[in-house]
Amino acid sequence: MQNRENERTERIVQWRESLSMLPDVRFFEIMRAYLGGIRTPFNKHKLIEQLSSVLRNAENRENIRDFISEFDIKIITAVSFIENPSPEKLTELFACEYGVSEIRAELMNLCDRLIIYLYSKQDETKIFRLNPLLDDVLLPFIDVNALLPIYTYTIAENDTPHIISPLFIGSFISFVKMFPDMCKNNSEIKKKDYERLKDVFPSKEKCAELLLKALINFGIFKYGRKGLFADEEKLFAFANLPEFEQYSYLAVCAAVRFGRENLRVHAQLLSDTLASIPAEGFSKAVILRAMFLLSNRKDTEEVKTVHNRFDRILSLHSENNAEPVKSPEILEEIVDAAIEFGLLSKRGITESGEEIFTASKVMQESGAADIGNSVKTNALVIDAGNSITIMPTLNLKDVLTISAFADIVRCGTAGVFEITKKSVSRAFDKNLSPENIYSVLENFSAHEIPQSLKINIEEWHTSYSGALLYSGYVLKIDEKTRRIIEKSPAFAKLVRCKLADGIFLLDIPDGEDPLKLISNTGLQITAEIITAKTREERVALPRIIYGNNKIERDKRKNHLMLPDKNICEEKINALLKIANTLQLNAEERECLISRIKQKLIINKAQLDSSCLHTEILEADGTEYFSKLRLLEDSLNRDTVKISIPTDNTGNSIQTFTGKVLELTRLGNDAEVKIETEPNKEILSFSVSKISRVKIIRGFGIYGK
Repeated sequence: MQNRENERTERIVQWRESLSMLPDVRFFEIMRAYLGGIRTPFNKHKLIEQLSSVLRNAENRENIRDFISEFDIKIITAVSFIENPSPEKLTELFACEYGVSEIRAELMNLCDRLIIYLYSKQDETKIFRLNPLLDDVLLPFIDVNALLPIYTYTIAENDTPHIISPLFIGSFISFVKMFPDMCKNNSEIKKKDYERLKDVFPSKEKCAELLLKALINFGIFKYGRKGLFADEEKLFAFANLPEFEQYSYLAVCAAVRFGRENLRVHAQLLSDTLASIPAEGFSKAVILRAMFLLSNRKDTEEVKTVHNRFDRILSLHSENNAEPVKSPEILEEIVDAAIEFGLLSKRGITESGEEIFTASKVMQESGAADIGNSVKTNALVIDAGNSITIMPTLNLKDVLTISAFADIVRCGTAGVFEITKKSVSRAFDKNLSPENIYSVLENFSAHEIPQSLKINIEEWHTSYSGALLYSGYVLKIDEKTRRIIEKSPAFAKLVRCKLADGIFLLDIPDGEDPLKLISNTGLQITAEIITAKTREERVALPRIIYGNNKIERDKRKNHLMLPDKNICEEKINALLKIANTLQLNAEERECLISRIKQKLIINKAQLDSSCLHTEILEADGTEYFSKLRLLEDSLNRDTVKISIPTDNTGNSIQTFTGKVLELTRLGNDAEVKIETEPNKEILSFSVSKISRVKIIRGFGIYGK
């Protein structure tokens, strides 16, 4: 209890220090707004204490509470939850729902209402924090439902079947091995091969294209002299991963190529996000927001003590997110890939037309499944001729084992493969024998192998062995050395085949050092090979844990807690009624009414004219000099919203929001140059052609 009180005291000190460090213009603007006229001489610390007393007043606190809106709650919750909630992070978080100017205006409004404040960290970055004097007022509104709402959908849909599966992945890998030159260097599939793809994977062409990109970005497929080739070691390491890991990595790699750690972080994030989606589902925008929140979680003692209730609602780990995810565009591509792969299933459509998704059963089932527990009995049916049908019960490793000697013909619910002379020749290239193929077929089929198929495989093997052209390293050793070394298991693994007594064709992968590999078997060779290269150590694939549900740790409330709108309207109307009776000039009255509607007036004392600070923040097209003055005042400081007619009629208007970089006089006119938000595009406009200028008081008033 004592520690909690000490922490709260420290937060109050920070709030007071932030106020005292404000530029004088901004500081006295706040003080006049809540305390009225400021007499000189003055003491900043005493003024701050007076302001604190205003916020401790029971009636004022009640009015602050009653004026809370739904957008306010979203911002308050986000500031409570996000690690280092900067203006940029909050803009990203709400960009799918609100425009940049709306978000900026809302943040400034909450600052003016003293609900949040901008705090400067030691590295001079600025983040928002909740006013500690209002903890008791704000805490009941901190609610994850504000950020991650559950929508009621009018059109319900059954859980759509997932596309991604061990059979689909294994079949597609088989297809690529059949046509290694199927795509260009940019991963675009050639037209003729795309037609083949459509025949083999009907209605799944887009999924197959994404899968190809994912396998290349993951490093399983690489570009070689003859097209794509598989890194077999990495492929089988991938196949040994649990299915939920495979799917998470593929969805991430379908979006972008990452380094090892970034890949792990994003895959873990996707897995956690899918596990956190409730049975009712989320819209795509809400899923993206959940991902953003999970990647920017706050896990500090301050949250645990001050906002412990919220922490229970959405408690997030820290050990599995080593670095924040910064690109909303990448997150959206990952979610799009997850939808295409069937990791997210569409559950319905809202009245507004938004699609609602939930995590598909494949992620839930694969998370609980053991990678070694594929159903092998009767998983393979050997049809007439040389065709085999693979049932969707095998894991990826088993599918790859079969596809090593069989070519995919068609992939649907089941996979139809064909054993051909070409397909078994590829198997023989990998040092598989006919007996190896028979063993695999017998393992997965409940029936005997047709004699006709065995005859074909034997004939193809005879033909294959009749004339062989070798390329690679050939080792010749004497009889004494041969008798010793042939007993070594390490040497046996290195031998591709025995050409004659004492003569061996070695299996040396490209880029490996043959002398080093041979020496590891116990055989020492003194001769040097000039072209030998240093062996690169392969690293194990990064691992993630099964997604953790971070949201359902506390029961979700059916409805977001909101103050009574009627009470809010009554209080605002009462203030407006008083304002209309005051002896004010037109400019003062307009300013006062605006402040009331913005909920900046929390008591009748603020209706005094001494509390008013009139300023004009908008100008229309006819007020040229007013537009010019607003643009000059906002130079390198505030955000502006500029409206420009797109035709001569003025009926069509285009708006741009950004920061004024430069204002240049051009004869009887002037040109303004702005940097747009959030795109950072530099645009120039003639001031005379601007139909409206609106200033969105930005964070420059805080000294940024």
